[in-house]
Parts: sequence; C-alpha cells; structure tokens
Amino acid sequence: MAEALESIMTTDSPVFEDARTRMAGSLDQLLAAGTAVGTVRGDVTGRTLLRALGGVCEMRAVDGWRREARLITTILFDGLRHGAPAGQESRRSAGSGSGPRGPGRNPR
Repeated sequence: MAEALESIMTTDSPVFEDARTRMAGSLDQLLAAGTAVGTVRGDVTGRTLLRALGGVCEMRAVDGWRREARLITTILFDGLRHGAPAGQESRRSAGSGSGPRGPGRNPR
C-alpha cells in the first residue's frame, strides 16, 4: 500500500494528478464538515493534509515503524483539533488532566 500511495504522491502524470486532486477534494469536504461542527480547525486544506499523510505513508517497514507511524498520526490529528472550538471546550471540561494522556487529553 505504501508503494502505491508513494507512486501517486510523487508522479507528475496527469492520471496521478487527477487522483491527488480527487483525494484532496474529498479531504476538503471532510475538513469542512469537521470545521462546521467545531471539531477541526478551519485553516487546513485537503491538499495540505494529503501531503502530511503522504509523509506517514512513505515510512519504510523497519523496526519500530508502526509505533512511530501511530505517534506521527496522533500528532497530526491533535494538530487538526488544536484551536477548534469543540476541542477547546472538551479540554476545559477534562479537568485537571489526570488521565493517562496528560493535561486535557482524552484517552483513546
């Protein structure tokens, strides 16, 4: 899967550009829906998110890659929620942050 996604991300072929454009458009719709309900910040585009996800997809299967991919994905999703109105409210209601993930974080 990583090799297929890498080929889509790095090829200048019009076919792959169309695939990138469609994926970015789909991500734009998802981001807009999240922004509308206040769970995702509003300043990220689908193209930017696709590029960030592409970085995770380019990781090679070496010792520890799964843990690192999960950590990078967590950072990415935390960043998408940062500054979102609903995210701020849930952080305030989380209390003193005594959970396992630190201050204001909800366990997953």
